[in-house]
Amino acid sequence: MITNYFKIGFRILLRQRSYTVLNVVGLAMGIAVFVFIYLYIQSEIRYDRHWTDKDQIYRVTSMFNLDGNIDSAALTPFRLASEFEENYPEVLLAANLFYTDPSDINDMSSLVYNDEVFEVPDITLGNSDVFKIFDYRFTEGSPDKALNDPYTMVISTNVARLIFQDEPALGKKLKTLVREYTITGVYEKQCRPSHLSFDAVVSFSSLPERDIEMLRENWFWVNCNTYLKIADTVNPAAFEKRFNNDFSEKIKDYITDNSLQLDGYGRYKLEPISDVHYNTTLHYDSPSNIDKSYLYIFGII
Repeated sequence: MITNYFKIGFRILLRQRSYTVLNVVGLAMGIAVFVFIYLYIQSEIRYDRHWTDKDQIYRVTSMFNLDGNIDSAALTPFRLASEFEENYPEVLLAANLFYTDPSDINDMSSLVYNDEVFEVPDITLGNSDVFKIFDYRFTEGSPDKALNDPYTMVISTNVARLIFQDEPALGKKLKTLVREYTITGVYEKQCRPSHLSFDAVVSFSSLPERDIEMLRENWFWVNCNTYLKIADTVNPAAFEKRFNNDFSEKIKDYITDNSLQLDGYGRYKLEPISDVHYNTTLHYDSPSNIDKSYLYIFGII
């Protein structure tokens, strides 16, 4: 009985070949588009959701109103991380990652090994807590000690293969324009969708002492991303209100002590790490960020 139905259906399809081809092509295209949209949405919603204790990790963003000009940015003053660590016990870890190199003499666009120059897309500077907050898998070295010392560097497995091929990278030395760094770790970057795009991280303590002192004092030099890992018992909204009140007083004192002719204030916001990829409202943010409404539109389609 069922066999007869198949025979009849097959004969009808052969008699109406144009109609059959049109329907089959349309069905195939519809399935292909559905699969593409599904895979795209799946890839986008995975951003920064794989970190251990992700619900305790936040990025700090800044808003400054200076002389009536309001500006919101993903960057913050460097001193913010130490303010959190030193004054708020609910902050377990605080990390800085620099948007650009604050030193004018350190060229971080390329690396040199055995007199051969290698262009590395994204080299940044960070403190020792970077790989404690973001638990990349290390193939060489230890994340707990990787950036503790001056003139040390952690590179991705992609960079390690580019420069050293199949040789171990740990302990080898790489040069930039004016400095030499020892590799203290190699981390696996692949299969971890994140707004973080760095290919190598140099220890912040490698900077000249005069630059470090300036960074530690200045409230208005916004040049790095600040990330926090806070205790799971903390109410983020209440904590945000409290530290903003504290920082407002310190910024006022900084303006007065340095005789700055400024009329303004700054405020900071805690942004859950899993929300960063969907924020397109800030200056100096990741170029991979998208508007989350697009995902809803694609999902409806």
